[in-house]
Amino acid sequence: MTTLRTVTETAAELGKEARESIEELGRSAGKKLDEARDETGGALHSAASSVRRAGREGSAVIDNCSTAQPIDWMLRHRTSKIMT
Repeated sequence: MTTLRTVTETAAELGKEARESIEELGRSAGKKLDEARDETGGALHSAASSVRRAGREGSAVIDNCSTAQPIDWMLRHRTSKIMT
């Protein structure tokens, strides 16, 4: 009987340790997912800012091209290669 009791107690202890390990793994995975989400959000925000800035700059160039005399535009942008 002592052997059966020892096996039962050992099995119960192993089960408890396994449950605690799984709980810790879940907490750790949750933290890593939160970190990855935060990093991804920051990268997306930065990319969106770059796209908006490039769009504004492109719009300004188009606006300048449509309203300025070609020679004025070339002189302002130093695009003398266009003339050659």
